[in-house]
Amino acid sequence: IQDDQKIVGVGRFFNPTYIQTARFHSNGIQDLSYNQVGYRNDFNLSKVGGLALQSDGKIVVIGAKAVAHPYIAGASGYDFVLNRYNINGSIDAKFGNNGMVSTDIGEVDIPSDIAIQSNGKILVSGTKYYFSDQGGKFIIARYLPNGALDPAFGTAGKKLFDFGNNDNTANAMAVSRYRVYLSGWGNDDLTQSTRLQTLAILNDGLPFTTY
Repeated sequence: IQDDQKIVGVGRFFNPTYIQTARFHSNGIQDLSYNQVGYRNDFNLSKVGGLALQSDGKIVVIGAKAVAHPYIAGASGYDFVLNRYNINGSIDAKFGNNGMVSTDIGEVDIPSDIAIQSNGKILVSGTKYYFSDQGGKFIIARYLPNGALDPAFGTAGKKLFDFGNNDNTANAMAVSRYRVYLSGWGNDDLTQSTRLQTLAILNDGLPFTTY
């Protein structure tokens, strides 16, 4: 919800696959001042993980696009993709490459949440899956306000977390002034059990060890 109480939403459509952002007045009527028609369709994303509003009103959407798998012929992988829009719904050409940033982290990278820190940096969480064992690991990437990966976070702007069990899936992220919290679930092939998993990290991407 924007400061003026307008509501911005994002979703995915099929046949063909694309994502749509739309804006509504507080009474639920579509805001036709957004991209001149009340909505915007973008075909560079085939999955969507969420959106966040910057303090200046710009809209950042995180999703994923299908790419050729790096190791398996004929298979598809996925990369993180961020789109940023101006408050009127137009693409923000000052962000990344003409409003878009693509990040290859692993074989299949699926985003789950996005947050804007008070300093304007953009945090994206998700899961890195492996075709080899169908397992997954939590991942977080941080971007500077211009869309470049933040070299002060993790390794070259990215951080991978392994809980030691075979399959992990990240779901939600919360951000405070000094820490980032990530939650999800994990499957343990040895015990055939599923459990909730949470972690806390510091602003540089290192684990908050007393959590």
